[in-house]
Amino acid sequence: MTDKNPYAAPTAAAPLTTAPPRVVMASVAIHAASFALGFGHTFVTKGLPDSAGRIFAWLVVFSIIYFYLRAIYLGSNWIRWLSIFLTALGIIALPWSLPTTGKAIYITQEIMVIVSCILLLLPSSARWYRPNNSFKPKPLRGSA
Repeated sequence: MTDKNPYAAPTAAAPLTTAPPRVVMASVAIHAASFALGFGHTFVTKGLPDSAGRIFAWLVVFSIIYFYLRAIYLGSNWIRWLSIFLTALGIIALPWSLPTTGKAIYITQEIMVIVSCILLLLPSSARWYRPNNSFKPKPLRGSA
């Protein structure tokens, strides 16, 4: 018999995914491109680090950026809001923080980060950062 069992357990309509939505991945990629643009500009204007202390500082900065981008990718809601706050702070401080050289690169980076944060505010990415509030039945007290 190939008839469906009327007493079979229902199946989920949509499969559960563990990968972030495309807008989150795009946001991480734009953030990474913004950081890469800044590092590239620094390497072109100032050259490579020339001492052990500067190399260590660059490694620390790269590590912080790596964990920052990883936290956005993995769905840490606090880092998402920190990103949005720092971007808003950057917009407010933009007129006073423009460098005398490289203004185009600085403004391009700021626009890239703004776009990235807008992507983090979209409903599809907000679902990624929302805690799992699905119905989870709990055992009754005293039952084993």
